[in-house]
Amino acid sequence: MRETLQQYARAWYEGNASLMAAQLHPEYTRTTIRRNAARPDAVDVASGLALIDMTDRGFGRATPPAGRKQEVSALHMDGGRASAMLVLADRTEMVNLTRWNNQWRVVQVLTEKNEP
Repeated sequence: MRETLQQYARAWYEGNASLMAAQLHPEYTRTTIRRNAARPDAVDVASGLALIDMTDRGFGRATPPAGRKQEVSALHMDGGRASAMLVLADRTEMVNLTRWNNQWRVVQVLTEKNEP
């Protein structure tokens, strides 16, 4: 399960869309919370296809290799379900995974940008 999260982060940073697709459950969704002191919080929802497209466009490659990180913590597993906190260079993600076809897949993510 930890390997799935490491591959997910690696795919993002390398812009490897096929590797990213291999880590996602077909029903993947990502919910992003955007906080701004001057405006109400905003919530954006993206599908797996949107994330694969952003990966393919190389959005993660903008992070210099020296600044890339992928810290996995708060790991909890219960049968075919798991959750973890994944800290990347620019955001923290609360990740839910499931065993699907005998492999761990990321099914849902709640993400928020890290404070500078």
